[in-house]
Amino acid sequence: MGIQQLTLGGGAQATANNLQNASRNSLSPTDAYAGVRLHSDGTVDRTQATSLSWALDDGLWLLSGANSQFEMRFTLNSGTAPSGGLSSGTWYVLSTTREMYFANTDDAVQSLDCNITIDIGYVGTSTALSSKTITLHAEIQ
Repeated sequence: MGIQQLTLGGGAQATANNLQNASRNSLSPTDAYAGVRLHSDGTVDRTQATSLSWALDDGLWLLSGANSQFEMRFTLNSGTAPSGGLSSGTWYVLSTTREMYFANTDDAVQSLDCNITIDIGYVGTSTALSSKTITLHAEIQ
């Protein structure tokens, strides 16, 4: 999908283009975390670490305007639903930080994987105007 950016009357702009895949492979008994987060301050973070640390800054989702003008949803295309308190297919206002992640902490050899599409649209429209499909992978080997 090409670069997508949406503009609301008054110049408010947002994009899903800065969302990135997240992957972490760890050797047992080390934990594996992988996820993405859309901050209410308009930034995008990613974790692919041995703890839930959002150390990877991937830029902005909010280009101009107010976070309360936009909402997001994720759609689970395949795999296991990620943690973070969000339901696939439900729209959430971005005035609150939203995150989707795996916390693989069982010490057992296993892999948690998903392919998700994250949509950003204007509040109250339930219409995706900027989208990005990413993968999350947290594996203990």
